[in-house]
Amino acid sequence: MKGNKLIKNLQKESLRILIVVIFILCLSNATKVIGESYSSFTLKVSTSISEPILILNNSTSSYTLLKGPYNTSALITVQADTSSASNYSNVLTIISNHSDTLEVNLEVYSYTNLTRILNATIRFRNGTDANFDQIIIENGQIIQDKPITLYILKTQETLYVDIVKLQSNSTGTTYVYAKLKIGIPNKSTFILQTITFKFV
Repeated sequence: MKGNKLIKNLQKESLRILIVVIFILCLSNATKVIGESYSSFTLKVSTSISEPILILNNSTSSYTLLKGPYNTSALITVQADTSSASNYSNVLTIISNHSDTLEVNLEVYSYTNLTRILNATIRFRNGTDANFDQIIIENGQIIQDKPITLYILKTQETLYVDIVKLQSNSTGTTYVYAKLKIGIPNKSTFILQTITFKFV
């Protein structure tokens, strides 16, 4: 009788140990499964990146350094002499890449050391050599920071940026920071591209 009880107790204890071992093995395998699982995804480009509607180009200018992707900003460096006024033609070209007309103009948003500039006019010139003054400096002050009338740029038309009557009263460096404002007619949205004029 006692032998049977002892055998039953040993069987129960063995069963408990077996259940615990199976449970531990299950937990161990579950941890491995969780540790080895991973997620993955694939990125697909739904549309191609298109060029901007207006391109800046310095292919014929030794005065302009283009910066940024798609040549979206420019630094124009020219000499401001103290002895006489200088004229610089075609320091930058602006080319329409849009299928419709655009409204464009230059606007000053900041400047440094402007008082040394006696005179300067920054203007657009089109293919017929008509001039459209954008920014005018006289006696160290900006008297026109943007034009009254926007220029209507036709599709595939090229505009040239000229700097005329540039003269300084002393040596140094002057920066005029401008935005090229590009508007689509009959829409309230517009694009701004930075153009920096450096007078040395």
